[in-house]
Amino acid sequence: MMNEEKNNQTIDLTILLPTYNESTTIEKMLDAITTIIPPKINTEILVIDDDENTRDLLSRMLKEGGWNPKTAKDGKDGLNQLKEEPALIVLDLEMPRMDGFEFLNTYVETVEKENRCPILVYTGKDLTDTQRELLENNVVGLVRKDEVSMDELSAIVQDIYSKDKAEV
Repeated sequence: MMNEEKNNQTIDLTILLPTYNESTTIEKMLDAITTIIPPKINTEILVIDDDENTRDLLSRMLKEGGWNPKTAKDGKDGLNQLKEEPALIVLDLEMPRMDGFEFLNTYVETVEKENRCPILVYTGKDLTDTQRELLENNVVGLVRKDEVSMDELSAIVQDIYSKDKAEV
């Protein structure tokens, strides 16, 4: 309530403000903000491969497709880059220091299931039935390097990304 004197007359002004539950107000404000400002779309893809030429080729292909590629030369380097939380990991299996199987095992053991990103294995390795079974339970796709073109691989990456976003 406010009293104001104007030309020897008193004017009473009362403003009624609604009371808000603080957590509800913050929730509504955040909803409004996310409606106005869409969440950042994660376009980062981590490419883990020991072959520099393959990393460069995949990086160029991904950039052309609108992705933000990051590269790692082996599984250990890849684990160190997980802080960036990629939208997808493209993983080779045969690498020194830490191969793709070791990377995958460590990743599954250390990253909560709901925080894991999809993994696409991109390898030239001939797999045993046991290895193939292990991969089937932990990756979204398995592509042999000598069986797909870069355009086909780009389409596979886009498809995996789209399916993952649709499930969220």
